[in-house]
Amino acid sequence: MGKEVHKRYAAAREVFKDASDATGINMARVCFGDLSHFQDDTRIIQPAIATVDLAEYAVWRETAEREADVVTGLSMGIYPAFGAAHVFNSYGETVLVVADRAKIIHEVTKGQPGKMAAIVGVTEKNLAPILRKAGAGFAVFRDRARSHFIITGDHEEVDQAKTAAKDEGARRAEDLAILGAFHSKKQEKAVEPFAEALANRQINEPQIAVLSNTAHYLTTPESVVAHSLEQLTQPADWDAVEKRLVIDGIRHVIEFGPDEKRGLTRQMAKNYGVKAINLTLPT
Repeated sequence: MGKEVHKRYAAAREVFKDASDATGINMARVCFGDLSHFQDDTRIIQPAIATVDLAEYAVWRETAEREADVVTGLSMGIYPAFGAAHVFNSYGETVLVVADRAKIIHEVTKGQPGKMAAIVGVTEKNLAPILRKAGAGFAVFRDRARSHFIITGDHEEVDQAKTAAKDEGARRAEDLAILGAFHSKKQEKAVEPFAEALANRQINEPQIAVLSNTAHYLTTPESVVAHSLEQLTQPADWDAVEKRLVIDGIRHVIEFGPDEKRGLTRQMAKNYGVKAINLTLPT
């Protein structure tokens, strides 16, 4: 991923270099090679994805000769949004924050195994008691109109919830290729060390409007930190984010990053009729 944008644009190469220098990870080697053996290692894959996100944004910014009006991102994707909004001092430092977060989450997850699953075809109202009974929880409110949710918990909790959801009529109830109960209370042990990591970074007031994963705007360094910590243990409401963007007048959405992420733009285009595109170049 990111190979073509790196090849074509100096702005992208600069982001790759900054990210590599900041993290000590050779981002070009990681991103351009076979990622399958990194798929389950958040310490590598998350900073790599953030690097590609920011490289593509840097190219768009240079060629469009402007900044975005609003930036956002789902889950870890909020950090490239922070980078675009100049919350951190450089793109490289942004990727370093992602790497710090990923290392902390990796350590927590080793001692607290879990997983996530997609549930489609059961309403939020009917799914909520199923999750409570199983001990699982909502991780992402993806699309309420289509009853599409991501759930989180330990293996037994998620499996029990999947079975009950199928009995309730779910069209889809399947595990995601993610090792860890992210966006859940099982990540509470990550909060303190990540707060310490953020305390060691200069955090600036966003220079572009940043919409959080709970559909409110982050306007101060304090709100950035608070949301970063809350996000570890709380669900992301992407459905509400999309609605807020439309209510606030956004009619063109550009998504940066790896190909597999482009479902977010397709969903928004279908739901609200906005012009939504993914600018990922071929790998």
